[in-house]
Amino acid sequence: MSIDELLPPDRPLSLTIRGHESVPVIEIRGELEERNAPRLPELVERVLQESAPRRVVLDLSGVTFMTAAGVRALLFARRAVESTATPLVLCAPSPIARTVLRATGDVRYFHIQRDAPAEG
Repeated sequence: MSIDELLPPDRPLSLTIRGHESVPVIEIRGELEERNAPRLPELVERVLQESAPRRVVLDLSGVTFMTAAGVRALLFARRAVESTATPLVLCAPSPIARTVLRATGDVRYFHIQRDAPAEG
């Protein structure tokens, strides 16, 4: 039995870009897991190609579920921004996102801001 057979058929994830081109904020809402996690680094790469941001912010406040695939997606996003010398900031991680990043030990690879980014 594969992991896909164990998961409910619809694992919702919403990725929304807001903010300015110089500091895009990607809001992540929902479940960052095996089926949809690859969408995140793909979106980060698209943002990097379409603009030259000073930094990229991932707002994790709306993450309701996260697996190792979600952590991998964050690490791939980090690799993409580092290849352009652009800082990546994780902000306002939800309790589950904090727990998973700490449990895997991957929290050390990220700059984490406790509060949500300012509007504007």
